[in-house]
Amino acid sequence: MFDSIRKLTHHALIYGAGHILSRAVSFFLLPLYTHALSQEEFGRVSLLFAYLATMTILYGFGIDSAFLRYYVLAENPAEKRRVFSTAYLLVASMALVFSFGHWFGAAPLARFVLDDSTQAPLLLFCAGILCCDALAAFPFLLFRAEERSHLFALHKFFNVALNVTLSYIFLVHYQRGLAGVLEANFISSAFTFVTLLPTSMRRVRFKLERETCAKLWRYGLPYLPATLGIVAIDNMDRYILKALTDLKTVGLYSAGYRLGIIMGLLIAAFRFAWMPFSLNLSRTENARPLYARVLTYFITVCALIFLFFSFFIEDLVRLRLGAFTMIAPDYWPATVVVPIIMLGYWCYGVFVNLLVGIHVEEKTSYLPLLTGVGVLVNAGLNFALIPSFGMVGAAWATTLAYAAMTVWAFFIIQKIYPIAYEWRRLIKVCLLTLVLFAAYKTFTVNFWLRVGLLTSFPLLLWLIGFFERSELQRARRWLGI
Repeated sequence: MFDSIRKLTHHALIYGAGHILSRAVSFFLLPLYTHALSQEEFGRVSLLFAYLATMTILYGFGIDSAFLRYYVLAENPAEKRRVFSTAYLLVASMALVFSFGHWFGAAPLARFVLDDSTQAPLLLFCAGILCCDALAAFPFLLFRAEERSHLFALHKFFNVALNVTLSYIFLVHYQRGLAGVLEANFISSAFTFVTLLPTSMRRVRFKLERETCAKLWRYGLPYLPATLGIVAIDNMDRYILKALTDLKTVGLYSAGYRLGIIMGLLIAAFRFAWMPFSLNLSRTENARPLYARVLTYFITVCALIFLFFSFFIEDLVRLRLGAFTMIAPDYWPATVVVPIIMLGYWCYGVFVNLLVGIHVEEKTSYLPLLTGVGVLVNAGLNFALIPSFGMVGAAWATTLAYAAMTVWAFFIIQKIYPIAYEWRRLIKVCLLTLVLFAAYKTFTVNFWLRVGLLTSFPLLLWLIGFFERSELQRARRWLGI
């Protein structure tokens, strides 16, 4: 069991490094954006990124998720090549159609996204970014399926390095504003697509296999509304905030959301490694106990990260990075939403873990039902809470939506693929996290007391009997005791 979990952790760390680098553009560029852009401009950038996140799902059309499953479980190289070729050609065709649609409909799209049809050129850059990213996605999926996590991380690194460099040049030296943000993203996406193109072309046969195509559509199509639901939960609050407040509030909230997305990066790293790992493991006899153990360890790691950033986020945003702080002082009030957003992503991570039963049993038709609950809860709570609580209400709407979706998923999936989770251990770690967080919020705690609270976490877990004897023995061997 420990060897399997170590393998999962190894790939999750490397995927995490790659994905964190990719998503860490948000962190590397946060000081630059918050110092170079006004809160209103940053609000517009956030709306554009929310639009890109939504359209990325439409460009993939669920085929990317189906590809990963059938490629991993394919029995021979010829079948793997058929799956890759069919999936790649399907997505390439749809990407070209959608991008031409952007070209002819840029003005009305700009009016819809930004309330300003004069910003149509920005939507053309969005079309280019979306097309390049859709076609580059399959080599990255291939690296995941074949557990070539180092290549995954390497290409992500070059994408991030180019994006950060160009963003600095366009925003600081040329003062290109919103256009500079999109230009930097487009060039880095095009660079990644071109460098990965040989990987794709070596595996593509320009012929659509009807049977493979039908199989991919049947499995992948439910992912489209399901993934759109996740994106909606993540992004609809920006648009509702814009409607109920103003762009300044959207910009402030988006800065806090990007800080809270630290937990989201952990979830993404886990998710990238989890699906191929869990599918391969499903063929073994001890799969279900191992799935349960993974959830226990996952929640424990999330608890530690949640406590760390909740305790120290105020200190982190004030750190100086050359001429900048982590975020500009005008954005510091946004830290109030960080623990709430992190809690929401924590709930989503549990949801991702629970989905193993749906993947194994090929019950993807349940996914729209599960995410639909989250979307409805999120929309209702945003309209109910934002008028009274502003951006804090938006943050709680997201978190409660993920929590509702996770609880609903548990009851549905346990009927499909029951797993005996380690409830006593899960309750212990969650209660301990709640006690430490409540102590931090209730009392005036200086820096070193916060350090003490955080470092006491593993000791207190030991005192309340969380660890099993085999885990303690392995820990002693690792520590050389």
